[in-house]
Amino acid sequence: MYAEFNNVSSVEKLIDDKTAAVLVEPIQAEGGVLLPDKNYFKELKALCEKNNVLLIADEVQTGLGRTGKLFAYQNFGIKPDMMTLGKGLGGGLPLSAVVISKELEGVYTVGDHGTTMGGNPVACAAGYAALARINKKPVLKQVVEKGAFMVKALKALNNPAIKDVRGMGLIIGVELKSDTASYAAAKALKNGVIINACKPNVLRLVPSLIISKKQMEQAVKAIDKSLY
Repeated sequence: MYAEFNNVSSVEKLIDDKTAAVLVEPIQAEGGVLLPDKNYFKELKALCEKNNVLLIADEVQTGLGRTGKLFAYQNFGIKPDMMTLGKGLGGGLPLSAVVISKELEGVYTVGDHGTTMGGNPVACAAGYAALARINKKPVLKQVVEKGAFMVKALKALNNPAIKDVRGMGLIIGVELKSDTASYAAAKALKNGVIINACKPNVLRLVPSLIISKKQMEQAVKAIDKSLY
């Protein structure tokens, strides 16, 4: 069952005595880079606790420093009961993880959550290295700074095709005034920038966390050129 993002009441209407968990992305990445309202997650967490329901954060896209915090939920003053990780965790290698709170550690025993090909030593080594590197203040601080720079630069274009620019850290959405995102993404590729049309009218930018200022400036110019 699906509830409306940023609408705790719509979640509450779906919860009954058979509900085990509420699964939510801290930022709706595929949904158009939608940011939560200020108190959304605190209210959602309170609702889950009231009904003895687990809150699961899908951090596959937003985790591992993407928002300027190691995990995106840390931006919103709550702690989920479970969390899913992937993408940045393996740095391109096949690696994902399910993280559970201390309170749930007795639920799993050895073999309960296994995979045929899981636990590859090379992929796990990459994950360990990624965590060690990303979970440092200088790295996370520069993600915030770079994200702010890109958002400001994109807004400063005053491109007539752009309706809104929003984001957190280095996950950024450029909302267009028309459903031309796929066309713009294809044009941007020809101009040397890979971006994604996550909605008919929204472009999603998720650059490398170590992107340089020069690369950001080049990307902004290419995007501007791709919107005409």
